[in-house]
Amino acid sequence: MMSSTYSTRVKAPASNLPSHGTIDTLSYDDGVRNSLGRASSDKNSLRKGLARPRKTILFGQLNCRSLSSLSSREELNKHICDYNLSVTCIQEHRQVHRPEDPDIRISSLGSSTIFTSSATRNRQGAAVGGVAITVQTSLLPLLTSISKINDRIMLAIFKGNPKTYVVSCYSPTNTSDEASITGFYEFLNDTIASIPLHALLVIGGDFNAHVARQFSYHSTTNRNGQLLSDFVNRNNLLITNTLFQKSSKKLWTHRSPNKYLSQIDFILCRKRWRNSILDSQAYSTSDPIGSDHRIVCAKIRLSLRSCYGVALRGHRIHIL
Repeated sequence: MMSSTYSTRVKAPASNLPSHGTIDTLSYDDGVRNSLGRASSDKNSLRKGLARPRKTILFGQLNCRSLSSLSSREELNKHICDYNLSVTCIQEHRQVHRPEDPDIRISSLGSSTIFTSSATRNRQGAAVGGVAITVQTSLLPLLTSISKINDRIMLAIFKGNPKTYVVSCYSPTNTSDEASITGFYEFLNDTIASIPLHALLVIGGDFNAHVARQFSYHSTTNRNGQLLSDFVNRNNLLITNTLFQKSSKKLWTHRSPNKYLSQIDFILCRKRWRNSILDSQAYSTSDPIGSDHRIVCAKIRLSLRSCYGVALRGHRIHIL
């Protein structure tokens, strides 16, 4: 599992890098070519494919355990397509950036784009951890900024009225030292405190926590579960995949090597958006991309701004 320190919050790339990054969204072949060979946006596709008021958006959450191979990235993209996940929070991709890379690295999965912050290396030199966020490439015109808070937390902001903030996070394990888990929640609380109360907030994470709730998988709460409950109560949040009465097979999210099942991956949302949460559960397909975690999904009505008529060429995404 991942090990990191929390002494510094990363807000910007190193001084030898530009203060923000820009990408040409058409570089992912989501446009069409005119007779001169130039790329242009397909307005009809934008009208159909991008979020509109009262349209349901699916958010995903997955600890993938590794995205180091081409086959794992292809399989992740397939799952995103199969379940129509607009935005997915990823943990443990285990990809270590090169020293010259920016804090956030951008790459194409195919129909989706993935933004990764670097994994770290443990004492044995093995790559561990790493958080990421995937976005359907057609939704990139709605993405205004994405930032690395620290090794365990990323934040993405999308256009809309209200704006949508997506946090991907990865908690230390339940057996980790007190300083590590306390530091994680300090940074997470600070991040949430910086987000306007009227904004739509979605947090996807592997919290390594058992919580005992009416419709949760567990009947007892462990240490991490109590910290998660305190965090949820402090910030007026809901754990979406404990809101609905489901069979146990739609609740558990992790299978340990000894076949023990647990619910440790969650998608959180603010209480004020309770009526917009249509459903949330773990997918029945187990072991995606070789992971011992399952994909969790939340169906939420968004109020993202329509991108009809927005030119894709030169669209800026600020990498903070």
